[in-house]
Amino acid sequence: MIDAAVQDNRDIALLFGNGIVHDYVKYCKNHPDFGDNWDPSAPTRWSRAAQIQDVDPYIRDVGALLNVNYFPYFFDFVRKCRDNHPEISDFDIFKALTAENIDEFYREYITAEACHFLAIAYSFFFHKAQRPCYYGGWQWISWIAKYKDRLSAVTSFNYDLTVEIALAAAHVFFSRAGIAGTDTFALWNARAAYENGMKNGSYRLPVVKPHGSVDYGNFYDYVKYPLEIPARFRNATVNVILETELRLPRSNVEFVLPAEFSRIGRLSWVEEGSKAWESATKHTKHLVIVGLSYWECDRSELDSITDRFDSETKIYMVNPCPSPEWKSRLKAKFGNANYREYDGKCLNRLMIE
Repeated sequence: MIDAAVQDNRDIALLFGNGIVHDYVKYCKNHPDFGDNWDPSAPTRWSRAAQIQDVDPYIRDVGALLNVNYFPYFFDFVRKCRDNHPEISDFDIFKALTAENIDEFYREYITAEACHFLAIAYSFFFHKAQRPCYYGGWQWISWIAKYKDRLSAVTSFNYDLTVEIALAAAHVFFSRAGIAGTDTFALWNARAAYENGMKNGSYRLPVVKPHGSVDYGNFYDYVKYPLEIPARFRNATVNVILETELRLPRSNVEFVLPAEFSRIGRLSWVEEGSKAWESATKHTKHLVIVGLSYWECDRSELDSITDRFDSETKIYMVNPCPSPEWKSRLKAKFGNANYREYDGKCLNRLMIE
């Protein structure tokens, strides 16, 4: 049972987008373990970053699961896009997938394979990205550690585990809302549970990922790539996939692709996560929004999240180039005095009273 006074004191909610991943990659470039080929905005070009020493011994094909031959429909589409526009961004490739002139049956195959590719690609990214955090020094770890006893809930729209890395390194005791199974961060959480249990009862910070996560899904030995029948939107129980299995084929991946309107909002685990966020943020007085773009495809979700907060809530926008439309909407609801902007370069300036 969580002490009511403990929950009342948790008055800061965090809402993350891809900006925090870019910040972490900048930090990681200073470490030789990471390298410089991991642009978070270009996962289709990551295959050259998956070196032989990064592949588990039982995965015998070098860079096996970043091999384009394992995702034939998706990479055929990628090649066609780049034949016409060699410098096209990954985002614009995914945006092209939403075009009305694409056969719907073909689109479903492409998007299903795209989800599997992104899950495996970002799993390779996690394998590389978790190492530099051991050295400490990333500003978000320090900031989260400073305010961890006041955090009420976290929502991340990212597939990768950068946010979870920061929470774990800051010794935050957290859970994956709506997801079953042993957590990838179980050992990190065991330490955080001991530390936090001595201080503030049994509060476990809910982490909500409405667009999916690389370690959400189901893993079975018999699954092989390429998939015979790629499929999406299976309302099945979703488990946490262990770190040792992250770069192996999985039976299902439920992601909201870049430039895609969410079609997984009614899946049970997404709904459970939404309920956990709403329950945990009842006493929130400060909402920190980090590196989120206000794309048209995401606006209804983002508006639904922010509209739940009281008009007296203070908004902290951490983004060097925030959307003018979103800024205007937030100021209209929460008032100019309650809206503050930060470029994210120095988090020492992001102080919450």
